[in-house]
Amino acid sequence: MTIQQAEQLFDQGRYPEAAAAYKQLMGLGSNEPGLLRSAGLALAMAGEFSEGVALTERAATAMPADADTLVAHGYVLGIAKRPVEAIRFLDSALGFQPNHPYARTYLVANLITAGKAEITRDPAKAEEHLGRAAKIDAHNAATIAPWLEFLNTTGQRGKLQRALEGLDPNLRFDPVLVPVLQGFLNDQGAAGIIRSWKVTAPGQKVRPTPTSTSQMVVCPNCKQSVLATAPVCPYCRFSFRAAIQNNRKDTHTWQEIAYNIMAYIWCAIAVLQIGLGLADSGPSQAWTVINGVVRLGVGIGLIRRDEWISYIGKIMCYLLLLSSSCGTAFSLAAGYVLGIVVNAVMLFVSGFMVYLINHEND
Repeated sequence: MTIQQAEQLFDQGRYPEAAAAYKQLMGLGSNEPGLLRSAGLALAMAGEFSEGVALTERAATAMPADADTLVAHGYVLGIAKRPVEAIRFLDSALGFQPNHPYARTYLVANLITAGKAEITRDPAKAEEHLGRAAKIDAHNAATIAPWLEFLNTTGQRGKLQRALEGLDPNLRFDPVLVPVLQGFLNDQGAAGIIRSWKVTAPGQKVRPTPTSTSQMVVCPNCKQSVLATAPVCPYCRFSFRAAIQNNRKDTHTWQEIAYNIMAYIWCAIAVLQIGLGLADSGPSQAWTVINGVVRLGVGIGLIRRDEWISYIGKIMCYLLLLSSSCGTAFSLAAGYVLGIVVNAVMLFVSGFMVYLINHEND
């Protein structure tokens, strides 16, 4: 049995046979992470979730910075009904490759699954998961629907009305969302918003979008919409397993590259500030060190793309914008050329960082 034969069995949907073939290859002494990942995917698709998770976990441990391996492990955890663990690995995958073609789709699906499971046990956690899914996938009716239903069920009228006001106009008449919206007509505030959508300017029309779900992805080969859980495209037989395993093309935008560079520069400056503080024996030593530690923590959060940390980083950039603006004005008034240059650079850097953070959180 060769790897090519095992892959052919997988692509044909013969998962138990593919799993047996991969295990046979592993029995020959091969612990290559790609083989572990393939075997784990095949076992999970064959219903052997425990063993499948164990193998993809071994692959993820061997390659902790490989986005494709993390996505594969997150995918297997998801179909094994362990969405909270899947979210952690899919988040990590997006940290290494923000434009990964499958990580975001699987992340949204697991956020919705985890959120629905927590509605009665932990409403705060359910709100966190469903709200995050709605933010990531704001143009998908199947993602927005559970978020709106949750807000209505928990009586959060203010948030519900704001969510309806910010709803993508093309989703207002989506067949998936219409039954949900009709259920809100008993709420005075929500009903007023929904009824107002029927009034449009002369000649203006809002066209409904086709029914979509967070479980659908576009096949990169034939461009047809297929289920995200399908390992092989039913139209052109394109193997999603191969796409997950062999997705090595760098698809980073210049903003993402610039964001990473700026985040590391942020950390380097914070480390320098800590070092200068420790070397200073004056009264400002403690403040300089504490400020540097805080900035370093924010910088690490920016590198990890922690959403709440990014808000803190953005606030710090706004404060820097304000102080640099004042510094530029004072330097201009005093004719201090060096001060003008330094403050102008800080204005550009802080403004650019705000732009990059907003781009990453979009």
